Amino acid sequence: MGGIADYSGSLVLQMPTSEAAMTAVQENNTGRIRVGSLRGDDHDSLSLFSCECSDLILNGRPLQYQETRKFFGTSDRDFWAGYVAGVLPVLLTEGYIKEIKGLDILLWSNVPEAKGAASSAAIEVATMRAICELYGLNIPEEKMALLCQKVENLIVGSPCGIMDQMTSVLGKERTLLKLLCQPAKVCGYTAIPKDLAIWG
Repeated sequence: MGGIADYSGSLVLQMPTSEAAMTAVQENNTGRIRVGSLRGDDHDSLSLFSCECSDLILNGRPLQYQETRKFFGTSDRDFWAGYVAGVLPVLLTEGYIKEIKGLDILLWSNVPEAKGAASSAAIEVATMRAICELYGLNIPEEKMALLCQKVENLIVGSPCGIMDQMTSVLGKERTLLKLLCQPAKVCGYTAIPKDLAIWG
């Protein structure tokens, strides 16, 4: 609750929905990043994206964010992959990982797309969590949300606030997350009374 108020830094109250996004990752040592996305309950519908690990590196350093955004934005067909594979250049640029030898990523989500239900934040956070688990990265949860916001702002190019990413990371069932969106300060939680139901 708060809608687009996070753009102006307002206080919002947020609760995750019952839908979910899940990501599985494994190293493949092929020098390629391969991403597959299953759409909701339609397990026969698989979107695929693939690139060389070297596509994200220039002269031994990670591409700058502007260069990476251009890379993922060159094809309308592959634009969606920026939300998933875009986690990697953020972790490279921010110094959390040093190299990628090859990675397979499989995404599944039933969070409604283009409905204001934080579908992009859900897949960013699911992918970030999976990659952190794979590489043994211990990133604090609030910092993880900020890194996912970088994926959306700097890789995809969508000027979202922090509300959706923070809720995807820190949200709790039947509990409202109190969040001051600038400077992304968690102000605590409020339990929802048992006799109150919320629809969106």
